[in-house]
Amino acid sequence: MYGTFTTFRYPAITYASTAPLNSTAYNGTRMFTSNNLSTSFELGMGASFTDQGALVYQPYFWDYGPTSRYNPIGDVLFKPDDRLHSFMGMPHCTGCTTWDVFYDFNMIGTTQAGDTPTAHHVSTGWTLDGELANVSFPQTQNRIQYLDGNNTFQRFSIKDLTIRAPEGNCSPGADPKYCFRFTTGANVSPARTVISWDVSKDVVTPPRLSPRTAPTTTTTGAPSPVATRGYFNGVDQAQLSQCMHTAPDQCLTTVPGLSRCLQQRKACNSDGLDALHAREPVTRTAPMTVDQARIAATHFLHLTDTPANLTAVYDDQPPQPGDQADTAAAGTPSSDASTITVTAQGEVREPTDSRRHHRGAVIVFDRSHHQVVHACLGDTCATHP
Repeated sequence: MYGTFTTFRYPAITYASTAPLNSTAYNGTRMFTSNNLSTSFELGMGASFTDQGALVYQPYFWDYGPTSRYNPIGDVLFKPDDRLHSFMGMPHCTGCTTWDVFYDFNMIGTTQAGDTPTAHHVSTGWTLDGELANVSFPQTQNRIQYLDGNNTFQRFSIKDLTIRAPEGNCSPGADPKYCFRFTTGANVSPARTVISWDVSKDVVTPPRLSPRTAPTTTTTGAPSPVATRGYFNGVDQAQLSQCMHTAPDQCLTTVPGLSRCLQQRKACNSDGLDALHAREPVTRTAPMTVDQARIAATHFLHLTDTPANLTAVYDDQPPQPGDQADTAAAGTPSSDASTITVTAQGEVREPTDSRRHHRGAVIVFDRSHHQVVHACLGDTCATHP
């Protein structure tokens, strides 16, 4: 296969008790671009806690090449928008080992080079970290397709599907902290192709006398908005808006001009462009400090505590020789310092599916929104994007 295309609706994620700030939940599709699975890229939606304890949702693009690079897409959401969203990866050129990636039919970047121009393995679904037992979400339906050699997106055959759905210890009398369970299933067409990979998760407790019967939860779609009028880069925006709220996986064949627009690597969704650059109103009373950035980086990297070799500086104040983590935070930033860069020297690991380890990391935070705007894992990362 030569590319991947997934659509799904952002769910409302709930924690039944106070969760640690390093708890995260990622729903992503990952395409492996090497025969030994050493390079890949992942597109999806992640939910995590801010340094002030708020749960936020963030579309993302993880690029797992020689270095591991995290790229947020647009701004965070403080609640799900209950809309279908699309994520796509297509070859940058014929025979290329790089892929162009798209969010809601607008190009957002290009991957690092993989090993081969084709892929033989793709995964889709959820990765949870931190709190496992007390997190729940309603059913998500990942409608996934692959790009064949004729540049046509196709559904996977059910015979090519392998399911991995881990379960915790929910036997009678077990510790509730280690009891968790997913409800999973493949929605299959009469032709035995996979329409969607469906997953939900409820909070469960170990039974005392009899096995638990889990309720099934599903989501309902939001009403379609009034469609945007006119054409944008040759794409009928009214039909695109309607399609994206009903069946985004069919838009390439039903929306006039969309396929050609994507082939030309133009922006194809005018509403989506606005979303990529929009910012939620700033609700915090003060810009992020370096101390807050070090704590937030600790949570982002899923470290158990903040190590001494995690340094943070305002980006208008480069560190001086001999600076330590505590002294780097001592300066007063100038009024135009908009970001903070945190650098880790020790071993860190990827937060999503493969969990590979790297030496060192660079994480850049937006001070106004207290959010990651760039991250790179590996000892070859530049100090700033």
